Amino acid sequence: FNPYHISVSNFTSHLKLPSLDVADLQAEILSLSLQENSGLSVKNIEAVFRSKDTKFWSEKLKIELPYSELQADSLEYNLLNSRFLLKGNFLLVPSEMALFMAELNKLNDTIKAQTRISGKLPAIYLDTLLLTYGDKMALDGSAYIDDYEKYDKSKLGLNIGKFKITPEAISQFARIGDSTFVMPEILSVVDVIRLNALATGSLDDLKLQAEAWTNQGAVQLVYDISVKDTTFQNFDVTADLSTQNFNLTPFVGTETGLGRVS
Repeated sequence: FNPYHISVSNFTSHLKLPSLDVADLQAEILSLSLQENSGLSVKNIEAVFRSKDTKFWSEKLKIELPYSELQADSLEYNLLNSRFLLKGNFLLVPSEMALFMAELNKLNDTIKAQTRISGKLPAIYLDTLLLTYGDKMALDGSAYIDDYEKYDKSKLGLNIGKFKITPEAISQFARIGDSTFVMPEILSVVDVIRLNALATGSLDDLKLQAEAWTNQGAVQLVYDISVKDTTFQNFDVTADLSTQNFNLTPFVGTETGLGRVS
């Protein structure tokens, strides 16, 4: 798909446009479908858009491809105070998304997500994120940043309540960025990696607590992270590491204890 050279065919639509006044918008897409020269096929789009003074919202936004689907149940933005809300879900089939990013062909399972994002710009709150990749990965988390325009100093937070991923999924996602990625031998004895984590602070003073466990045992980490510049090339990390019943044999032997790494 090339956004600079779009060629559309088989375009059909059914619209209702009672008012195009910016302060009193009333527009409805009852149906819209098209095909694009790249192979992209939009099966149907349905949407309802409204505005009142400085507030814009959508009561319904649904985009259907042959196999993928994106739906926004609530979509709001206020020009006066920059408050916004996005609540929706999507189902993505990698083979269709590969039209926009070819590397996604490395994935072979459906990606599903439910999310709620709100805030008053420049503050952004990811209130809810439920994400799955087939049965190989699942994430339940939330995050926030008080000022994305000053992200190097802004207060931010990340809460991963539940996360699990299989070595197979790790390998597939890694190959998106590096097609030559080879699975580390240690992962061959791991079935599922589970994790929870909590991070608070700012990039120059970030505190992270995390716990990960597999069939090989558990690891607990407490990090102090300081990013020294916005290029992310200069940073300090101090961590407390403890392991419980963690068995690395036959790779480096079995070892447990408490260590501090800088």
